[in-house]
Amino acid sequence: DGFNVAFCADKEAIWRAGYGPKSRNRQSLGELVSGFFYFYSYAVDYHVNVASVREGRALSKHEKGWSRDAQEKQGPPPANQPRNRFNFCIEDPFEITHNLGRVVNTSSLHFIRGEFMRGYRCLCEGKPFAELCEEVLETPSRDALKKRRDRILSANDARSGRAGGGGGKRAGGRHRKDSEAENAGEDGDARSVASSVTSVESESE
Repeated sequence: DGFNVAFCADKEAIWRAGYGPKSRNRQSLGELVSGFFYFYSYAVDYHVNVASVREGRALSKHEKGWSRDAQEKQGPPPANQPRNRFNFCIEDPFEITHNLGRVVNTSSLHFIRGEFMRGYRCLCEGKPFAELCEEVLETPSRDALKKRRDRILSANDARSGRAGGGGGKRAGGRHRKDSEAENAGEDGDARSVASSVTSVESESE
């Protein structure tokens, strides 16, 4: 179909490039897991960013042509095919015009992000790894998703207010000290996360 699907199969060349056992990474497994959940909870701008394994960085929806304007221009999808939404954008590393997150609608994005936030809290609080990986056995109701969305938006408002350095109440109508107390666990020491992961590894051996 005109896509370049070549990849490097030379393990030694991959290692020489700084990946694999000789990686330049100096973070522990716990820090990497914690960073993953923190990144997709609070650092990603879902309105702008596209996750790209191919580039090893975040691309923008604008440069990919995956903006709201592009969604409006594409019109209705063919029969029996999902609409190509651009709420959660993950570039297929081979078929690069394919958004792997195309089926994620607004409600499910709030739920997914809420799970990232829950996972990060579990790690910072030293909860068992099994609790982090708990299976969702039923789809949350629309009301539950709305409440979770409201909590996420309130957390965003509090963080934006703290970053701006202003005083008093924020957009969510909450005081700064309240939001800081509520998010105290989000800035937990990564070492507690590492010990939590290490204990799970020991249990599995």
